[in-house]
Amino acid sequence: MAEEKKKLSVYEYIRTHLDGDGRLEKGCRIHVLFDRAHRELPEFNEPDGYLDAAVSGPYRDPDFPKLHEIIRLASEGHSEEALVQLDQYFDSEEHRALACREELQRWVPTQQKSLGPGHIVEFGRHIIEFACKAMVRSDHSESVKLGLALIGLFDLHYLKKLGDIIETLALSEEFTLFCAFAVNRWPDRNQRIFEMVKKVHGWGMLAAGTELEPETEEIREWLWDKEGIPTGERGISIIREDPRVNAWILRYVLSEDSERNRGILAIYEQKEILESLVESNCETGNEEKSENTEELLLVMLLDVLKEWPGEGEAILLQGLRSYDLYTENMALEVVNCWKEQGIELSDRILAGLELMKKRETDEKLKERINEILK
Repeated sequence: MAEEKKKLSVYEYIRTHLDGDGRLEKGCRIHVLFDRAHRELPEFNEPDGYLDAAVSGPYRDPDFPKLHEIIRLASEGHSEEALVQLDQYFDSEEHRALACREELQRWVPTQQKSLGPGHIVEFGRHIIEFACKAMVRSDHSESVKLGLALIGLFDLHYLKKLGDIIETLALSEEFTLFCAFAVNRWPDRNQRIFEMVKKVHGWGMLAAGTELEPETEEIREWLWDKEGIPTGERGISIIREDPRVNAWILRYVLSEDSERNRGILAIYEQKEILESLVESNCETGNEEKSENTEELLLVMLLDVLKEWPGEGEAILLQGLRSYDLYTENMALEVVNCWKEQGIELSDRILAGLELMKKRETDEKLKERINEILK
């Protein structure tokens, strides 16, 4: 696979690894195969879309000025140079397309408005050309996603070849959600998204499925069918089969039933899983950053806890023990959400915050902790 990666772009790889049913062959992990060549990533074979599933919002601030510079370069017709810079931009693990999409939706239209009438068409043509190159030629998953996000700014439903490219990329769970974004302005967007989600079964189906409008009986039936979003007992069963890999389902199986929620979260509060989430060095005072490959799982769990105040305290405490700055900030975000929703912080959480403050070297993080403890 490593040899193929050097020869093929992400899009070309997907095209050449389709099975007889026109779906991506089982075992093909686009994210693992391509992005590991660009970044230092965990060694476990996480499913496509895992990192996007882990965090539902842009909790790190991307370097937007640099991204603006790249898009502006592309809009001036320098797509080749812009594509090289885009891949370099996403080489940093701090920058992810999911965190950039909403910013682009705001920024690109403002640039168009600042142009004279004679330049708006040219601006759009250059952006579309750049986006298509990112989608088809890049060997970086995040660059492909950004290209899809840019395409979503335009109604290009009449370009059949473009539609075919989007449909092909959507076969990978890594891109299904962004392919839904890409057809956002198309008059037949809902049907196109429906066709996409019927061909995937994991994160892509779940995430892109939330973009569907239940406008037809067929779509309504699919949304609630056993092959649709795995909620209820089916979802819980899937989580129990492999809690780590299937943690992305968690937010869809929790309900208003607190006792039921506690039972589900208890799966992740088992000693074996809980202690593996973060290498707790608080007692030893060792401030070296943990290399634990399951830190991403902890981030995903913390993101879910924001929506369920007071639940999963043992998981939150593990987040407060982390030495990873991203995880620490996520844990504090959970605490803030709980406070805002009227949850009284337990003595264990308060003690965890005090311990975090005592060991912390990041001044901004200390300020956040002090605000919470007021």
